[in-house]
Amino acid sequence: MPEFLRENLELMTDLIRAGGVVMVPLVILSLVMWLLIIERIFFFRRLYKKNMNSRTALCLARKNTLPDPKMYRGAVSLLVTEFIRNRSGSPQLDRHLLDAAVARINRRMTRSLAVIGVLAAMAPLMGLLGTVTGMIRSADLITS
Repeated sequence: MPEFLRENLELMTDLIRAGGVVMVPLVILSLVMWLLIIERIFFFRRLYKKNMNSRTALCLARKNTLPDPKMYRGAVSLLVTEFIRNRSGSPQLDRHLLDAAVARINRRMTRSLAVIGVLAAMAPLMGLLGTVTGMIRSADLITS
């Protein structure tokens, strides 16, 4: 292992030890939150890459033709593909199927945003808990 990497690893280990018992859950919480954020970034980036315009989507839906996955991979393409695969032929039922497809795509878009929000709210509280436990430990050392 290179010298600078070993030194940085030792420094991080020392910082985590100095942080006390709250530091390990805080690091884990932070890593999980950032992994979820990065996953969402890639998901949203994929949704807006190679997206089709509404005129093309309407034309494909009228022709009952699935979009070419090499040309279109965005959110509108997902919606058109799901709509065409579930199409019934009845305009009223198709309207409900389209609404259901939009709702499913919306759920996929917001899937882990609530978890990210909770973790982002917990991180400062864990930091505050670490500060308080450190102050209590310092007060114990001073009194002894």
